[in-house]
Amino acid sequence: MNPLTENLLSTASWVNDLLLGGAALALAIVVLKLLGRHEFETHDIRLSTRQSWLPFALMTGGHAYLAVLLIRAAYKIHFDEPSSAKPAWESLVNSGPLFFRGLLPRVDAVQRAIPGDLEVTVIRMDHLDPTTWLAHVGAVLLFFAISTLRRSRWSVRFGTTAAAVLLVVTNWIIGGYEIVAVSQLARGGTQSSFFDDLRAFLGG
Repeated sequence: MNPLTENLLSTASWVNDLLLGGAALALAIVVLKLLGRHEFETHDIRLSTRQSWLPFALMTGGHAYLAVLLIRAAYKIHFDEPSSAKPAWESLVNSGPLFFRGLLPRVDAVQRAIPGDLEVTVIRMDHLDPTTWLAHVGAVLLFFAISTLRRSRWSVRFGTTAAAVLLVVTNWIIGGYEIVAVSQLARGGTQSSFFDDLRAFLGG
């Protein structure tokens, strides 16, 4: 295995470990809330469940940093060693970490109208793709781990719900860019508008 592919797989493993850790923490907090507990401890720091957004905000920062590394790893394979693109993709989805295992290429974009006569580009997620379900379950867990919807003042409900929506959407966007980037490798080194646009943005 060449160094660029090894770098891609090791970076994907870091992303996977972060996401698994976040999902485990989110699940634990949701269970605590269901049991009526209002405090939890992480890394010897005790927090109220109303403050659960704090560790997830830190994890989101880490997720963004790792996303840059992962996109850069895929970018380098695409431009520096295009013949390794398809083998790198197959290694990632066939023997890579959980959040990438069985991934189907996400390269099909559709335009969706949003209020204000605007359009956004949406990348299709295949319902047969196991990582699609992992992403949705993780998003739901994150939302309920952060939001406080019962037995609280309206200000607490509003604040925690807003924080939950912000962090869920932010991580969804970060993850989307990661997956679209690695999915370009499934093209086998052929032209990629995603990487071409990124190179133009970087001034390459």
